[in-house]
Amino acid sequence: MDFTAENFTQLMIVIIALVAALIVFKLITRIIFKIILPILIVLIGGYFAYQYYGPGNLIKDITALYCEGSNVDEVKCECFVKPIIVDMESRLTAQQILDFENDPIKSTKELYISYENKKDEINLCFESKGKSNSIVDDMLKDVKDLIYGFSSK
Repeated sequence: MDFTAENFTQLMIVIIALVAALIVFKLITRIIFKIILPILIVLIGGYFAYQYYGPGNLIKDITALYCEGSNVDEVKCECFVKPIIVDMESRLTAQQILDFENDPIKSTKELYISYENKKDEINLCFESKGKSNSIVDDMLKDVKDLIYGFSSK
């Protein structure tokens, strides 16, 4: 192998390319480990924290809020909670309803679907009991408080 100027130039180009590739590789790994990885860890941790501390089972929570315990509200229980539960039981299997305990997002979604399905019936029931439509808004606010884990009372 001759060490001519042409071979020496090609060798230098290969060495410079390898050094540049090494520098780029180090830069990319720094970006991944200093920026992307911590963000990913925070996002995953946030998801698990929400799953752990978030609402467990919204259906059980609203049943406990209006139909059980010391401050039972018969009108809210009969006109709001029971129609929603009946709708869910007619649309979903018992196993799907049990799975809500592990999936607060699905629980919230199904509660909303059942509310929309029974909205007219709920409003008519409240009107027949002498309550205004604003009570439904108050109850939806209570449900939102349960979802986000705080209460304004």
